[in-house]
Amino acid sequence: MIRLLTNTVLAQAPAEATAALRDIAEVNRGSELAWSSLARAYQSTDQPDAEARALANIIDMRPANTSYHLRMARAHERAESPSRAADAYAMALAFDPQNTEAASALDRILTAERQPLRTPGGIPIPPPLTPAPSSSPFLASGPRG
Repeated sequence: MIRLLTNTVLAQAPAEATAALRDIAEVNRGSELAWSSLARAYQSTDQPDAEARALANIIDMRPANTSYHLRMARAHERAESPSRAADAYAMALAFDPQNTEAASALDRILTAERQPLRTPGGIPIPPPLTPAPSSSPFLASGPRG
C-alpha cells in the first residue's frame, strides 16, 4: 500500500497521497518505510519543513544512518535554514567522517555565514564594533603622569 501511494498515486494526486501517507505514518509510528515515504511525498510537494519533521522521526529510529541526516540537511537547505542544515551535515560527518557531500556542504554553509551582510543595494555592512579591552590606555581613568 505504501509503495503504491509513493510510486503511483503521489504523481497523480500528490495532496491525497501525502495525506494518506501521513495517516499511515501516524498509525505505524515505528515504520521506517512509512516515514521515509512521507518525507519523499513532502519533498515532491515542496514542503521542506514537513519533510524535515518526517525525517526526524526516522533519525530517532536510526540515528547512525548517514543518508537520513543528508536528506534532512538538504530539506533544511531548501527551507532556507542554513544553521539547521549545517547541524544535520555535521551529524552525517559524525557518523561518516569521510562523507564528501556532507563535508563540502558544511564548508559551503559555514563559508557563506562568514560573508558580510549586505544592504538591498549590495553594499557590504561592516560588522559591529567590539569594545576595546579593559587594558586599553584609552580607557585608563585619572590623569596621566
